Amino acid sequence: MPNGVQVVFDYLKSLGVQVVFATPGANEVALLDGTTVAANGVTLVTCLQEGIAVAAAMGYGRATDLPGVALVHLTPGTANSIANLFNADHSRAPILLLCGQQSNELISQEPVLFSDLVQLTSQYAKWSSEVRVADDLPLVLQRALKVAMTDPMGPVVLSIPWEFTLAPVQEAGPPQVTRVATHCAGDPQAVRRAAELLATATNPLIVLGDSKDDAWTELQRLATTIGARVYSEFLSTKMNFPNKDPLWGGEMPGSQLGMQQIFAGHDVVFFCGYNNQAPTIVYNAADGPLIQPSVSQIYLGINPWELAKNFFGEVAILGDIKTTLPPLCDAITADPGYDPAQAAARVQSLRQLGDQNQRDLQSFADAVSNPSGSAPITGANVAIALAALQPEMSAPLTLVNEAISDLAAFQMFPNYDNPKAYFCSQGGALGYSLGAGLGFKAAVGQSRTVVAIVGDGSFMFQVQALYSAARFGLAILIVVTNNLAYRTLEIVLAQVEQLFGFIPNNPATPYFQLTQDPRIDFVGLAAQFGIPGRHVSQLNELSDALREGLTVVAAGQPFVVEVLTDSSVPESQPPRLDDLLTRTDEAGNQLVPPSAVGILLP
Repeated sequence: MPNGVQVVFDYLKSLGVQVVFATPGANEVALLDGTTVAANGVTLVTCLQEGIAVAAAMGYGRATDLPGVALVHLTPGTANSIANLFNADHSRAPILLLCGQQSNELISQEPVLFSDLVQLTSQYAKWSSEVRVADDLPLVLQRALKVAMTDPMGPVVLSIPWEFTLAPVQEAGPPQVTRVATHCAGDPQAVRRAAELLATATNPLIVLGDSKDDAWTELQRLATTIGARVYSEFLSTKMNFPNKDPLWGGEMPGSQLGMQQIFAGHDVVFFCGYNNQAPTIVYNAADGPLIQPSVSQIYLGINPWELAKNFFGEVAILGDIKTTLPPLCDAITADPGYDPAQAAARVQSLRQLGDQNQRDLQSFADAVSNPSGSAPITGANVAIALAALQPEMSAPLTLVNEAISDLAAFQMFPNYDNPKAYFCSQGGALGYSLGAGLGFKAAVGQSRTVVAIVGDGSFMFQVQALYSAARFGLAILIVVTNNLAYRTLEIVLAQVEQLFGFIPNNPATPYFQLTQDPRIDFVGLAAQFGIPGRHVSQLNELSDALREGLTVVAAGQPFVVEVLTDSSVPESQPPRLDDLLTRTDEAGNQLVPPSAVGILLP
């Protein structure tokens, strides 16, 4: 009869989970020992802080669509994991968080380090539970793993009193985990109603959220069928539409005014797999809703909670995106109100705008890439240089983005070959990128070049990840964009000023200077863990430093590039597609030909 440890690893092995990320503790010793048994088929990656373990599990889960497993210790360890458990929940990443617990027979006496771990974690997980008897382990493991992998994917938490890991467990049969089939098409009647609205729309818009599957082909067909611009939701965790497609407008802005400007002039918006949360930190109700009431809304997704959660939807379809879009497109073209010529004209105009935007992006790249010694470095320079080096990479790029001040640049300039080639956390809690990069690397090995982009402030939430990278040879390129300031806070406070006319914005105050005093040497920190690196303070050094890092990573060793970006000048931001609609020259003349604009605006 197997004991509890063996049951846990039998279930992980049945799914093909090959890595466990753990911060060791006394109550988990039996489980840790289980990772040393070759027959269990797992590798243990130890982490110096629980948040790193959970972030790594998040990256592993996203890369594989299997539960990334993190093992943490009692209340302090579980509490340390909460920020990235929150990120995993909002990012819909499948995770199994295994929490050690005190002896079940002692719990009533409230022993040292004990707390109700279910209560602590339940609002950040799809399901959270504590094992009550050892023989329940097969039942709860099957349930937990099934729940984590069922769309919408997400984290589950399982607290295990330590004595159950050693106790004999009665099994009803071999370890098997139910796979819930969610590739179901939406209700045909609702699909026909959505098709009618989209077929007759005069200026439709598509906003994409994070679907599980690669639906690029189906989404491109929909966009060209109805002649619609496409945006990704704010803080998208995947590249949900090809970023070089001229119909893609980029990521939705994270501000009230920015959202209102995006929706202005559109009569129908199709939210596809959209995480319907308010994406802005600052909001003034007096300035109106994020989406104007005149915009008809259609929703499609696998999560009923998110469908039309905050706004009325004319149609809300519960269904898989990849499966539902083909019959929806067929219904649109069959609708009596569909005008293919008008849709084609919109597509032509949007492509014209998109092509112009690509030219503007190239002009922008040329303008900010003057390699003179005195040129300031911006976050955009890093994205541009990295994109230029992609043809030299030994394997395709997977980029983990936590350069919060420069998100758009890293979405627009590199080439992404599939949705999972890009990752950002939608939760917004800092401190995930290095751990997530390690999790991706543990999953994909040398088949992908994993690059983690992180700001100087965010780096300090997760410096312990350097230990795991060095100790286990997880060869990722870490690029620190160091502006010696809390630029993200400056951006948010600028929104406060814009909406309310008040801002306590003094960049000389200590909370804007997290890594300025004392000055932190990130390459020096990495060297303490045995990881090589390069400082970059001049633009003409940037490409060589990134190339050196990529070479070292291809040889199997992590590398850190610290780029000093100039905080004394505003960060240069790449142009957005929607900016073209209102962009004028110095004389006030419309830069985009009226023929391109007229068909897109009422």
